[in-house]
Amino acid sequence: MKKNIFILILLLGIITKSNSQKYISRQEAINDIDFFFDQAEQIHPNLYFSISKDDLDKIISKEKENINDSISIDNFSRKMTVLANLIGDGHTNVYLSKNLRNLYYAEKTQLPFEIRITGDKIFVKNPVTSQLKDNDNILSINNIPTNKLLKLKKLVIGDINTPKIKEIEKYFSYYLFMGYGFTDTISLNIKRNGNRLTKPVTLSKRKKYVKRKKYSFTYIADSVGVLTINSFSGIHKKRYIHFLDSVFNDIKMKKVNNLIIDVRNNGGGNSYYGALLLPYVNVEKYRFNQKYFIKTSKPEKKYIRKRFIKWYLYPLYPFAYFSKMGRILLFKKNGTITELQLEDEYLKPVENSFNGNVYVLTSSNTYSAAADFVVAFRYVNRGHIIGEAIGQPYCGFIDKIPVHLPNSELQGGVSFKKYEYIGANKDNCNQRLKPDIKIDFEKYKEKERLNKELIEIITNANRIGGLD
Repeated sequence: MKKNIFILILLLGIITKSNSQKYISRQEAINDIDFFFDQAEQIHPNLYFSISKDDLDKIISKEKENINDSISIDNFSRKMTVLANLIGDGHTNVYLSKNLRNLYYAEKTQLPFEIRITGDKIFVKNPVTSQLKDNDNILSINNIPTNKLLKLKKLVIGDINTPKIKEIEKYFSYYLFMGYGFTDTISLNIKRNGNRLTKPVTLSKRKKYVKRKKYSFTYIADSVGVLTINSFSGIHKKRYIHFLDSVFNDIKMKKVNNLIIDVRNNGGGNSYYGALLLPYVNVEKYRFNQKYFIKTSKPEKKYIRKRFIKWYLYPLYPFAYFSKMGRILLFKKNGTITELQLEDEYLKPVENSFNGNVYVLTSSNTYSAAADFVVAFRYVNRGHIIGEAIGQPYCGFIDKIPVHLPNSELQGGVSFKKYEYIGANKDNCNQRLKPDIKIDFEKYKEKERLNKELIEIITNANRIGGLD
């Protein structure tokens, strides 16, 4: 009995500890803010490209003044996420606290409705509770007014051209929790048919998250195959190549004429795996970017040495000088920005390459390495892009150095490389690559409807000899 009581007390202690708020002092919080932006100053090739130093300094000073004697790490992570996102490059960021993320996934509840944002108003969409109706105008949630709810977009990591409103619409339940938290029941003030109403709403059980496969293949018609690649991250090279070989062997055997490559939900990873796909669709050469601007810094050198150079390789360290990239990253003077002109890279052909019609599906979620793939596809004019503009602009920042805040222990990172996609110029630098034919995927939530539409587009394109 005593043993059982002891175990119960121990478990309660662990649960209490895991759910208890951790705090840091005001000075520790200020020191972490200063540390992050000092690192960013050293690492980033153009920290003030979207916000002036004076404006950023004023906002940082105001946020420091608003910190009381102490602050919870959860609230501090909210503050740091917003501050880092002001830089606006899509890769430089500070993550929300691990505790907040764990709490959200432990809650297993979500709002029983979606939202639609029009201007400065938020409307209910697809409610699964009798308390609400479609197009109810939300005035506040738990007394948090609409204008503050719309500011949740500041928590969305992304560059200045990322459609953050769309991201808030899609993941409103997540961002509301991250920004303000919620309990089992929330209170909504709404406007319906000119009347103001207060509605208590019980949260619904969150659907079990089904992890998407990194890649898959299927046929939606005898002559149309769909290759879906949801991520270029965490891919096992040999398995990936084996998968591509089997897919394109099957396509060749069945004499399929049309291939759709779906990267709508691909947020990136390693661009190498996008390049590996290109020879399978009969692409001989490619280029993602026309220029890089790489900044050399002390934090960058420290990270590269620690991450990539084992102690037993230290005697060989000087030989890194004979590599162009090694010279830039490890031997140039701190603060130097090196401009690199990039050339086409030629690909090793594969036996079962596809010579038919190729279509790539894109959305605003097509980002980073997936966006690279789409840009390379457009550059060689191999086929047609269908859907929405990709998630990042022709010019931006990539490849970050991790930054660990010493007091709060929050994790983040700062970009050290500016890119210019092939075809970038002063007019389109801040624009996102647009599709050849636009589709609003929100109108095709049923997969069968979307497949039917895609087959019709492909049939018409083949009939008239293309979409141009």
